[in-house]
Amino acid sequence: MYIEGTTKFSSDLSPEEKIIGYLFYIISSRENILSRVDEYLFYNPVCKEIFIECKKQYKENRKFSIISIIKSFQGKYSSKDIVVIGEKIDYGDSVDEIILLLKEIHYNKKQVKIYEDAINELIHDVDAFDVSEKVTQQIKNLDEKVQEEVVQDFGKDVTKFLNEEDVTKIPIGYTKLDYILRGWINSNMIVIAARPGMGKTDFALNISLNVLRQKRNVMFFSLEMSREEITKRMVSLVCEMNRPIDKSKLNEYDISNILKKMGHITNNFIIDDSGRNTTLTMSAKISMNKKKKGVDLVIIDYLQLIENKGQSRFEKVTDISREIKLMAKENNVPVIILSQLSRAVESRENKIPRLSDLRESGAIEQDADSVMFLYRPSYYGIESEDGKDIENLCDIIVAKNRHGMDGVAHLDYNRKIGKFISQ
Repeated sequence: MYIEGTTKFSSDLSPEEKIIGYLFYIISSRENILSRVDEYLFYNPVCKEIFIECKKQYKENRKFSIISIIKSFQGKYSSKDIVVIGEKIDYGDSVDEIILLLKEIHYNKKQVKIYEDAINELIHDVDAFDVSEKVTQQIKNLDEKVQEEVVQDFGKDVTKFLNEEDVTKIPIGYTKLDYILRGWINSNMIVIAARPGMGKTDFALNISLNVLRQKRNVMFFSLEMSREEITKRMVSLVCEMNRPIDKSKLNEYDISNILKKMGHITNNFIIDDSGRNTTLTMSAKISMNKKKKGVDLVIIDYLQLIENKGQSRFEKVTDISREIKLMAKENNVPVIILSQLSRAVESRENKIPRLSDLRESGAIEQDADSVMFLYRPSYYGIESEDGKDIENLCDIIVAKNRHGMDGVAHLDYNRKIGKFISQ
């Protein structure tokens, strides 16, 4: 009798294929994967060879593509074989979870192999005490190796944190918000919520403009308004022209002046007004634009209009929220998602929003790194307070902040041009 070296994990190759998919299509994940994954973790020979080639090309010139990998295996594997493996990627997965699963499978196989060898030795009349001692020592060595890898991984993280320049934060452009939030942070999901008509889209465009003026790229997914409407609003905001702009009254000088003021904004502002976007299509578009010209900030207007499958609205919103968080993480960009608030706000005497007012799912609050509410007293007919005119006041309430304190930033909102400025 002989027990072969196969285990229940032998056919579980999906993590290997997903790792290859991430290397092909999610550029931001490459350094993470290639610094933490070794070739011995692969059991699928094709995946193993592709991984080795990816690592080689990355080491040589810091880049590779599925085309360059296909070319390197010409005559050995067909392009279809390689593409099929890469297509196993699931944008709903976390690359860190896949790496951990890959390592877990490897060490589980190692453990099973230790026990298989022990059983075979017992079958061949090796002393049971010696076998037991040998197994104990091998398992101990394996556990120590796992712990050593974890410590090494964390050690690399600490060294990277201390030595790298901090370029993960983008100034917001409003003094109080920058003080509270410390800027827009890469991989973060930020929720901006309010009742309809409160000024969410205008505020999102102001945020965009502040980032664009830093010569950074903003990708704006408009699921409600057309790109023409967004363009009109942005022109009104940048040029400080009352809405709606009457084009019949513009002369050549006015047009020239508008184009001059818009300047580099026209090249750095990416508007996507596809009405049937899903989290998967948006993530793919972000990844593609990151390769082409770079994406520094993503804004989605708004959550309740995102297409998704699900049995109930609660399940849909829960899934969308989780996928947006993963989208931010995998693309390594801050993602701002606008959201509606429930009608519960209107039924209360105190109209100031609360976290419980987020519509349909508590997952939004749980997944978000930061949650902000827009609140304008004048929206509810309150135009003065203690004799002070507050008609243009808009409070930006930071109700959740994973990286620091909560707080309120008081802004002036000029609805005629859609502009927010610090008080």
